[in-house]
Amino acid sequence: MFLMGREKTETVYTHGTAVAWIRLKHSGLYDLEALLGAAKGWFLGHKYYLIDTEHTEGVKSSGKEIRITWTAQREVNDYIRFKVEFEVVVLREIDVLVEENGKKTKKQQGDVEVRFRAAMLKNYRKTFRGMGKEFMRQTYEKYLIRRELDAYQQKLTTEAQEFWDAMKGVLGSFTR
Repeated sequence: MFLMGREKTETVYTHGTAVAWIRLKHSGLYDLEALLGAAKGWFLGHKYYLIDTEHTEGVKSSGKEIRITWTAQREVNDYIRFKVEFEVVVLREIDVLVEENGKKTKKQQGDVEVRFRAAMLKNYRKTFRGMGKEFMRQTYEKYLIRRELDAYQQKLTTEAQEFWDAMKGVLGSFTR
């Protein structure tokens, strides 16, 4: 539901906030390639444009440290854009061989934290810009397209939850 006063901001977060992320922590075995592949497949399958904003790796005595940050965006229409930020932080990663179904496969062991936040960007093309236009933008959102904004916000909420459930499923498959 599009609450009163939300027309005052151009960014509406459905998961996380501008300063806080939704987080999932996992310690133990995991497959980083499977996690990133599932995330990339989900974004591309939902027609998001994916940008690799950060990828750093360092080697410490306790293992590898990796930080991967992606920004995924999709233009919904001329006024609304969905934006999902996805980050994986890995600490103390070491590669291990695990036997699955009689075959040895390479997995990783360590501490992994998956973070994400989802936002609906309104007026992303800055259609309403300049003196007096902010009042027009707020009036437009509050009275003319309120139901449409509600529907798109619900759609993003559903998509973001679906994405998060997929990421939990990939990490959860290693917690048996």
